[in-house]
Amino acid sequence: MRPITGSGAMVSPAVLRALVSEFFARPPAEVFAFATDTNNATRVVKGVVAAERLTAGPLGVGSRIRETRRINDKDEVADLAVIAFAVPTS
Repeated sequence: MRPITGSGAMVSPAVLRALVSEFFARPPAEVFAFATDTNNATRVVKGVVAAERLTAGPLGVGSRIRETRRINDKDEVADLAVIAFAVPTS
């Protein structure tokens, strides 16, 4: 995987952890499927203007995603790797 780039500068790869807490009147597995569908990234994550899968198959550990976020009126692109993935069972 190539280093994260932005503004033409090289940045060391980093581990980003995300935790979101909301209540939805839907089964957890349904909410999880919606939130992890790359096609919904612009609706789920503030600032994301585009996301594309770089790997084929179902999303899971090892999947890669290229994400574009608008930060301070400038688009920044980062390649992301899924290192943990657990579908809710209840």
